[in-house]
Amino acid sequence: MKTFLFFLFLLLSFKSAPVVFAAEEKIDVWKDEKYRLVVREFSKEFATVLRQNININQQEINKSNKKEVRECLNIENILDDKDNNSRYLCYLKNISEIVLNDDLLNQSEMNGREKYYTIVKNIRAALSTNFYMANKDSTDNQWISLIQNASFILYSQINIRPFVNELTFKVSKYPKISLEKVKEEKDSKINLLNYLEQVVVELTSVHKKILEAPNEAKIDRLGKIKQTLIGHLKDTNFDPILQSNVPYQKLIYKYKNNKDKLCLHLGTPTIRNDESAEVNPEFKGFLKFLEKNNLKHTYVSFQSNIPASMFKWITRQGDESYRAHCLEKLSADLEFRKTLTFAALDKDSDDFYWQKSGAFLDEYIYSKDFYKKFEERVFNSRNKGFFLSDAAVNHKDQMISLIKSLMDSLYPKGKYLSRSERKNFIELAYLLIMDNLSSDSYSLNFSCKDDIDRGTAAKAMLFLATFTKEILDTQKRGEDYDPKLFVEKTNHFISSIFADALMVRKREIIDERLKRFQEVAIFFINQIKTNKQFKEFFINNFNFTEVSAK
Repeated sequence: MKTFLFFLFLLLSFKSAPVVFAAEEKIDVWKDEKYRLVVREFSKEFATVLRQNININQQEINKSNKKEVRECLNIENILDDKDNNSRYLCYLKNISEIVLNDDLLNQSEMNGREKYYTIVKNIRAALSTNFYMANKDSTDNQWISLIQNASFILYSQINIRPFVNELTFKVSKYPKISLEKVKEEKDSKINLLNYLEQVVVELTSVHKKILEAPNEAKIDRLGKIKQTLIGHLKDTNFDPILQSNVPYQKLIYKYKNNKDKLCLHLGTPTIRNDESAEVNPEFKGFLKFLEKNNLKHTYVSFQSNIPASMFKWITRQGDESYRAHCLEKLSADLEFRKTLTFAALDKDSDDFYWQKSGAFLDEYIYSKDFYKKFEERVFNSRNKGFFLSDAAVNHKDQMISLIKSLMDSLYPKGKYLSRSERKNFIELAYLLIMDNLSSDSYSLNFSCKDDIDRGTAAKAMLFLATFTKEILDTQKRGEDYDPKLFVEKTNHFISSIFADALMVRKREIIDERLKRFQEVAIFFINQIKTNKQFKEFFINNFNFTEVSAK
């Protein structure tokens, strides 16, 4: 079967490069605009850091002669001599040239993508030198601090939200929600939660509009097939951060302690997808910066740690277990275990997640029996789609207590739960897990492989739940929620669901992932409106209080 797919891939490949898809040969305006914005944001942040440290030894960064600098520029041919301090400084100089001069040794013809890739490759090269590895724990070596700061900026300080917020509407031509429309609905006694429910239903129309958009705005069907085959067969080249998947600040949340938490868009920070898979140096540099600044990161992964069967290999874009185990090992590493709170949640299994085989095959299951199986699978199983790092295990008892209370608030004891009710419970339980694991962290990501389908659906539920909490808290104070703010956030909500798939793969979110989100979202809103016990449970136990996409 794999041989057949390989030959099919060859027929479809035409003249595609190892990384860049043929559909991307038509460089459209918004594609390069993304990279230009990212480079501008990175440059703004890193230039500030450089200027704050410019007095440390400005002449030292220029010691490397021009020949060595030219060698360093050719990242694909890095020399074996990694011990030399000057080589490390050389990579740092390359980044600084772009940041401070918007130029790289007079190569002003570089477009946004080339500048971005050059920045990432030089950060990676610097982090891979023996000089860095020997000094990475130093707290007083400012050169080491600079490259760790660069990794921190790369992963968590890039704000392209204004661009993201427009992208879905630009591609789909779907009209934005208007202030006049919201006021009209309010005057007709339709409350904001009912209106949000209508918006969730209407996401199907946005999805259809994107499907119908011209190929200049998104990839065509042939391109989608190629992407799937590349995902299956070109495992050794898989490197999301260098394949159009730019990390950025997706949303900013406030938590119950009134502290801001950065929710990141983040494709898997791993390289390759076979036995040699590893976490990329930039992500480790990011975590190292957090550690030195007493900050923490929460990572909830939806990549499956279950080795794929042939059927899953074909239908679910290959085997994710290599990447999944890389991240699990990272969270267990003594170097990062206090900084990284990591959990894996299953969003793929036919038996548990889709509730259609094995122990969950029956259309109706007694609630007590279902909960017992749920708890065993989520909190006590290994290599069945779930994983908790030591830091996450510290939350285990509290999470179990919360999820038991969730079950009690949703369904009467002794009830037989339908397949749909069980699936909705799973999604809301995941929401509570994401919420609880975020309590101590500065930054968060809830991501699948590319963070455009499973990850997007999870973040959409978090956005909706937090937005709902804002509305309920406002009503509790006896105030009306600002209609202008409601319109703004509703449009951000719509765009956030579709923009990442467009940016990363030039396609719409996968239909089954969107539908699964819509199902639980409508269920959640109806429970808030009609189930007093659940509404009270949600208000008292959900800790995110505000969301912003500005």
